[in-house]
Amino acid sequence: TYLLFKKKPEILAYYQEKFKYIFVDEFQDTDPLQFRIFQQLRKNCDYFTAVGDVDQHIYAFRSSFNDFFDELIRLENLEPIPLDINFRSTENIVKLTEAFIDPQRKETSEKEMKSNGKPYNNPNFLLENESSDDEASNVYQAISTLIENGVEESDIAVLYRKHSDKTIANLVE
Repeated sequence: TYLLFKKKPEILAYYQEKFKYIFVDEFQDTDPLQFRIFQQLRKNCDYFTAVGDVDQHIYAFRSSFNDFFDELIRLENLEPIPLDINFRSTENIVKLTEAFIDPQRKETSEKEMKSNGKPYNNPNFLLENESSDDEASNVYQAISTLIENGVEESDIAVLYRKHSDKTIANLVE
């Protein structure tokens, strides 16, 4: 698409005229080529909206770059509007994830997540570990304790952001 727009400006002009309102969701997963296409299409649009989470970035393996939020703000002198109310998760889940994400949050992130206030009574655990062995032991112990207290295995989930420890990579190989 990018090359087509470059080689055939009349095609780009057609789409610039056609798309006056552009909305990009999950903008943090934009890769460099997509960003350049958005730049081409934005030139004549009336409204361009980029929605996403600068603190969430799961497609780096396919070249996405969550700093495009900062780039867009810098290029266009825009003011970001933080969306900091989580309507899908309860307060204890939001607090748990905030405790995990906050130390890693980008300096340009302006949000302070809050829940919508719905109560939730299931327990959550945040395990901080010194090593991969410590992590494995703590996760095993937490799961064992849950099962011993009557929690079904199918009701247990372990969520983690990423794991780049070479010890784990060697175990998988």
